[in-house]
Amino acid sequence: MRLAAGLFLSLTLLLPGIADASPGHISGQSRVSGPSTLGAEAFEPGGCAWDPVASTAFPRRIGLDYEPTVAVDPTDPAHAVTTWLADDGLVVGTGTTLDGGRTWTTAPLPRVTTCSGGIHRTSLDARVSVGADIDGSALAYAVAPSQNQPLPDPRGALTYINVVTEPFDGSGWREPVVIPVSAAIDAPVIAADPSRPGSAYVMWSQRGPDATMLSSTRDGGRTWSGPAVVRFSNAGHLGLNALAVDQSG
Repeated sequence: MRLAAGLFLSLTLLLPGIADASPGHISGQSRVSGPSTLGAEAFEPGGCAWDPVASTAFPRRIGLDYEPTVAVDPTDPAHAVTTWLADDGLVVGTGTTLDGGRTWTTAPLPRVTTCSGGIHRTSLDARVSVGADIDGSALAYAVAPSQNQPLPDPRGALTYINVVTEPFDGSGWREPVVIPVSAAIDAPVIAADPSRPGSAYVMWSQRGPDATMLSSTRDGGRTWSGPAVVRFSNAGHLGLNALAVDQSG
């Protein structure tokens, strides 16, 4: 769902065990996103958002934030992380809280789009999960595809799958790791394994041949396996996937 331009993103967390919060009690709402940090120069020739074709035929809307996702640390409900598409996908916004959502540290997901130091103009379908690093410490995993905007169908692009991790120690997001793909992709999802430190999975839909694909990490997102086919789809049909890992792995 897209929110009207200029509205802040508001998240509500269910945080049992936090002070004054009984199990299942809504602890309150906090504003996470704020005014855009992009200026007019970003949209001028040579700016991070500039594309001589897409800027005219497929313009982006500054201040439009939408598609928020949130994940809570399974070992400490005071820790949570959220992602959303900021400025109509020109930036992937992130927020991290260490106090149950009362305060948030916000930052763009690094090097996913040109406006955050990457090589592609826009992102889509960012998702987040929280699990553990190889040493057992809490680790957030975010997946965000990136692409330029070919017309008339932006889904026809060869897309990068960027996976970025963040420990809950204040050091911020690490450099992204790119899962190699050889076709256009859509609708990625990510899930950290609660039973195996350092393990997480990314699943997505691929075009040509149409299929659901999977990649995994065993070292806290530092490297990812080559894509494997989960199932093939009927030609012209893309799956909208969900992914979860139970306590047994």
